[in-house]
Amino acid sequence: FDPEGISRAILNVVSNALQTGQFGAAAAVLQNFLSHDQPVAVSRFTKQLIIEAGEQVDRHLGSRFAEQLAARTGISYPAIDTSLYLEPPPQAEQAAVLNRRGLQSDGYVLFLSRLAESKGVDDLITAYQASRLADRIPLVICGTGPHETALRQRAAGDQRIRFFNDVSDAEKRVLMANCHTYCLPSKPR
Repeated sequence: FDPEGISRAILNVVSNALQTGQFGAAAAVLQNFLSHDQPVAVSRFTKQLIIEAGEQVDRHLGSRFAEQLAARTGISYPAIDTSLYLEPPPQAEQAAVLNRRGLQSDGYVLFLSRLAESKGVDDLITAYQASRLADRIPLVICGTGPHETALRQRAAGDQRIRFFNDVSDAEKRVLMANCHTYCLPSKPR
């Protein structure tokens, strides 16, 4: 069960159907979503986007999806094992990872997530390049995904921006524990 994947798929399919005027298709997806025992979204924000999609369908078809979506859609936040991040890794492990990556403790801005348009990494790059922090510490972008090539092209030539697409789970702990700040500027599509 992957509520994040389901929420993302619902929004993608419904948004595409609405953009192309296929209101019947959007209605069918929303009807299928509502046919489950407990429809879920991964955040209040995502739930609101799903309700707004229902409102658009309602305006065109005279249906009542938005009302049903608001009443029935629950929220199931993605599970994160926070115990991994409560205690810092051993100093020797931290030093080895930072050295291997050419980083210093408290010496980089970190983005660590999937490289998809909805994650807002393009906005992060723009904001970082305009900030005073850019002259002092690098931006480290960790992850892979469908937007990776475009992001690398966007940052091309800026030696202050580093990409790592091979970060292990053990390294994630070290990178999180040692960053100056962590950024996750997600945005709606």
